[in-house]
Amino acid sequence: MADATPSSTGDFSFPPCFLTPTKALVILTGLDTRNNAVHSAIWHLFTSGRSGEALKPVIYKAVTADHIYPRDHSLQQSSDHESNSGSAPPSPAPPPSPPPGGILPCDWIEKHSLEIPSVVVFFFDLDWNHPQWAEKVTECASKVQVIKSSLDFLSTEFCVALIQSVRPLPSGSDPAISEQATEICQALGLQNTNLFVMPYVDRPEGYVTRLEASFYEFALRYYGNYIKKMRVSKDLQVVSHTQQQLVSIGKQFKIAYLTEMKQEHKEALRLYSSCYKYLIECMTLSEDRIMEFKVVAGLLNYKICYLMFDYDDPRQALAQFQNHLDHFKSENGLESLVFQHKEWIGNQFSAFADLFAEAVRKQLRPTQTAHPGIYYYEAIQCLFERRKLQKLYKTSYNLLPKPLPPLTSVEYIGQRPWRLGLSDNQPSMSELRDKSITILQAREYSRDFTYQICLLINKALDHFKQLQHQTNNMISHLTVLLAEEYHLSKDYEKSLILLERIIYVYRDHKWWTIFSSLLQKMLECSYMLGDVKCYVCTAMESISRFTPIDKERKLSIQNNLNLILKGHPPNPEPGLEEVDSSEDVGEMWYSNLAGLAAAAEEGNEEIILMSSLAACSRLYTEVEVSMGFIYRGTQSRALSEAIQVSSVEAVLSGGLFKCVWSRGVSKDDPSLVDWNWNRIKNRRTTLVLQREAKSSLSFEKCPIILLGEYYPIDIKIKNEEASIMKDIKISAVFLLDQHKSKIKEDGTPLVQLYVSPPSPSLSSSSIQQDSLYSIHMLCDTLEPDQELLRTFYVKSVSMGSQSISVSLSYNVDTPVRDDWDPVNCMCLKEEMLMVETVTPLRVNHKIMNMKFQPTDVVFFDEPFLLQSSIHSLSPWQLLLGDTKYQMNKSVVTLNQDDLPGVKDIILSQQDIASDIRCIKVLQSLNSSLSPTLSPPSDIQLTLGTYSYKWNRKREGERKEEEEGDSIGSIMMTGKNHLPQVNVKYLPYNVTAELPSYAIQHEVLLAAYSINNRSIYVHEFEAHLSVNSDFISSGNKLSRFRVLPLSSYSLSFNLFPLSSGYLQLPKLEVTCISQSKLDEQVLQATTASLPTSIYVKPFSSEGVSPPGSVSSSLRTSVTASV
Repeated sequence: MADATPSSTGDFSFPPCFLTPTKALVILTGLDTRNNAVHSAIWHLFTSGRSGEALKPVIYKAVTADHIYPRDHSLQQSSDHESNSGSAPPSPAPPPSPPPGGILPCDWIEKHSLEIPSVVVFFFDLDWNHPQWAEKVTECASKVQVIKSSLDFLSTEFCVALIQSVRPLPSGSDPAISEQATEICQALGLQNTNLFVMPYVDRPEGYVTRLEASFYEFALRYYGNYIKKMRVSKDLQVVSHTQQQLVSIGKQFKIAYLTEMKQEHKEALRLYSSCYKYLIECMTLSEDRIMEFKVVAGLLNYKICYLMFDYDDPRQALAQFQNHLDHFKSENGLESLVFQHKEWIGNQFSAFADLFAEAVRKQLRPTQTAHPGIYYYEAIQCLFERRKLQKLYKTSYNLLPKPLPPLTSVEYIGQRPWRLGLSDNQPSMSELRDKSITILQAREYSRDFTYQICLLINKALDHFKQLQHQTNNMISHLTVLLAEEYHLSKDYEKSLILLERIIYVYRDHKWWTIFSSLLQKMLECSYMLGDVKCYVCTAMESISRFTPIDKERKLSIQNNLNLILKGHPPNPEPGLEEVDSSEDVGEMWYSNLAGLAAAAEEGNEEIILMSSLAACSRLYTEVEVSMGFIYRGTQSRALSEAIQVSSVEAVLSGGLFKCVWSRGVSKDDPSLVDWNWNRIKNRRTTLVLQREAKSSLSFEKCPIILLGEYYPIDIKIKNEEASIMKDIKISAVFLLDQHKSKIKEDGTPLVQLYVSPPSPSLSSSSIQQDSLYSIHMLCDTLEPDQELLRTFYVKSVSMGSQSISVSLSYNVDTPVRDDWDPVNCMCLKEEMLMVETVTPLRVNHKIMNMKFQPTDVVFFDEPFLLQSSIHSLSPWQLLLGDTKYQMNKSVVTLNQDDLPGVKDIILSQQDIASDIRCIKVLQSLNSSLSPTLSPPSDIQLTLGTYSYKWNRKREGERKEEEEGDSIGSIMMTGKNHLPQVNVKYLPYNVTAELPSYAIQHEVLLAAYSINNRSIYVHEFEAHLSVNSDFISSGNKLSRFRVLPLSSYSLSFNLFPLSSGYLQLPKLEVTCISQSKLDEQVLQATTASLPTSIYVKPFSSEGVSPPGSVSSSLRTSVTASV
């Protein structure tokens, strides 16, 4: 639609060169591409033989040396004035142009895009060492003179390129070549910068790329100079203010277009926008002038939107286009030429859609409300409106001779033929006006829009399909439009294919009016194609109750069906033209029906399955349908399943073929509302069910069990039947199908079922334990009104809710009729058991030093404390049976081997039971080497495991439980890993020996021992600090050495001056030979030694109380370093 070129006859479409990216035009002349292989290769390299970022926006065109270039009238007025103002006699020049009568000449865009070059390059074969150098230079000069003479009135840049067969030398390396270059430049009248060398040697692509870059620089200089000249040029022959405005708009458009050709897109966008605003301001609403403003405004708007999309600003482009349409959509112009306004609007939509589609191709993301398909659809609607207006111009078409006479040519884009050379205040030539309008109307009447509509519909469909999940209805609508266009153009085969592809949408959505219209199109297409199968299927649907077609038309369609079944072609469809229902169509029908008859004689009867049609068709004849069935079920798996009629098959047969209707007959099927179910007396569906079980099945519905325990579930069954229950089977099944994720990696279910706990006394031969997923318990008989009690056990190893299906199945003799024997029926009763699992216990472990302070570091051969706490989380009381430590082989318990753990303790909710042990890590068992060779390294050690036994404390246990044969006698065992500790090596340690208390004003003996536990001799320094509460005697600062695996003792006499808890003087021991010990090791010395002592007051009787220094119990505290 937007591909037509505007001409001087009133076509307002966009020029093709205007719709492509602007490029500088470079003419290559002197190349004989037909007869010279080198010239042909060079032309190929310039035009299509290269790729990459180095390519310049240049379009090449090859012409002969004597090519005549068009004249440029844009600057002619100013050049005429300048030439006549000089003193020298004027040179021959073309006659002056008349006053401008419009905005933009019709040929200006095409002339400056494809005809007037920015650069002309003349190629000439000439080597520097050519034997006939002078003759070749003279020949080249004569050809250059011919080219220059044709460029006299143009400011085009001119260059010469010498094609040479040898590789060029570096510039300036050969003085002779420089002289030859100067000689040829003088002979050709060129500057040195306009002479180039084109060596055609191996891989000439690089030379071509450098030449192209130079040509592109010349082109930019040409467009820059041209724009400067246009800015300073003066329009001397303008006679009115309106003409001045038109010339100014045209000049701004030309400058903007040339700026775009110069590839200054940002500046071009600014100039186009300025020109557009100025045009809106100067626009007149004259009916004869409005079309010219609209056409130029459309060109400007296209360029503005194109550059906005190019700058990745789609929102501004959409806003600009919407404003553009809002301003011009109501400017219809002449009422008799309103179709031209529709054409212009359609061109705007189509061109903008092409721009939008190109942006989408470059990764712009469209949305449901903004994508190219919407604008293509609007362009299609404009064509439909033009088609409606065509009917009004039939009289004009009939008045004119054929072929239609041409219109008067116009010089400016959008100009009316009857306004040539007239200003706005001058009246038009009425006779020429009426004739031109008649010709335009006749031309519009003779146009066929089918090709344009189909092209635009296909483009729109491509973009709507990209948003298919959001635009399904629009896709269907466009497909229908496309099918109608093919039908209108008599391409019945394509139309039928599209209709068959889309008819199901309107059938499923029950849009019966559209559905009936499409069926009529399909009847016409299948009739014209002689498609028997499609015609019959479509006819069957057409006579259904859903199609809003009158009864006479349905009778006509049914009559055609009868004709086809008898082997005769149907009557022509109404609405088809006479030429469409010619004898050729009848012959085609006879041929197709004869083929079906031949196949029927051979036994190959054609079957037409109409399973995809809308509903059962209503044949206008009486039809009786009767059906019935008998069910004799013997398989139990068939119970609880519905038995129904799956389909009804209606057959129309006339000897040639069968038309078979096969559809489901569910009454709830919305596509079968045409079936008159009230006329069917027998039931269509019956349901075969199991006999209802008349027995009770009861158990605890929602038990809460503890994690890991065996919880008993008592099942109570009572026979409420009138006869004996036989073959009783009680089943409990963990619903694995619904909880497949609730399985451990080893395949063990997270809920385990047992018919008995792991106790031999409860096992029975009547109990079947197939797997942990299900259990089955059998019983022979149960008399009426008797009860049966069975127990199974549930163990859950996962938290949360789980589902267990508990079922009871049995056989019972049921009387049916008095004269019949009782029927043995199987009965089934099923209940769901929901099990909720909670955690019974939580075990925590804590590592402490000998002062009961938490620590994460212990030392080899140094004691520390391990405390284990058991927290009860159960809502019921728990019996804690026994606890036991399983220590690592490197860990020993100090003097507590026979110490019992927590045992036989009852814990309520939130109660805590604690167990504590004093342990140490042996150095000898953790050293891989002998102690005499190297000390052990620091390690991380897992202390062992902690196991415990527990059970739920039950109230009112049964007698069997008291005897020990019950779940209550089974203790659940839990195991917990002890924590991991960091164990460090100690090179030495310090111990202190002090009484438990002292007496005021009596001497206190403090003895310290420094033990060297390494294999090296260490030197120590000991210092006893001063304290105001004690007077000390002895060597307060001493230095000594301790042999390997030996000890050294220090003793001090301390005299307490007061009573109470007093701070002891601090003994600081420093290992001089181990100065780089870890800070944590050094702090361990002061942290473990006693820091205070209790001092009793002095006794006035002078008798020492029990527990004096001589009889006091001394304690030994080991400080680890």
